[in-house]
Amino acid sequence: MKEQLIQLAVAFVMIFSGIYRWAIIAYIVVSWLPNVNQKIRGILNQIVRPVLRPFEFAQISGLSFSAILALIVIDFLSAKIIYFLYNQL
Repeated sequence: MKEQLIQLAVAFVMIFSGIYRWAIIAYIVVSWLPNVNQKIRGILNQIVRPVLRPFEFAQISGLSFSAILALIVIDFLSAKIIYFLYNQL
């Protein structure tokens, strides 16, 4: 039973981090396209901006690297959480 709960938690972390990664990538692509529906842009903004905000310091010559840093941190944290969960077995 414990193993099944840990496997479920690992699956949840992997799925959630994967969906969030794709949301950040969609946010990046939408930010480059001027003719995207404002509703889609607003939804992605509400989902992604809270995570990107702490990384807004990462700008070089006007280019923001906040999304790249956020993706790296999401991957790092999800790997650490999964490692922690598997060590509970």
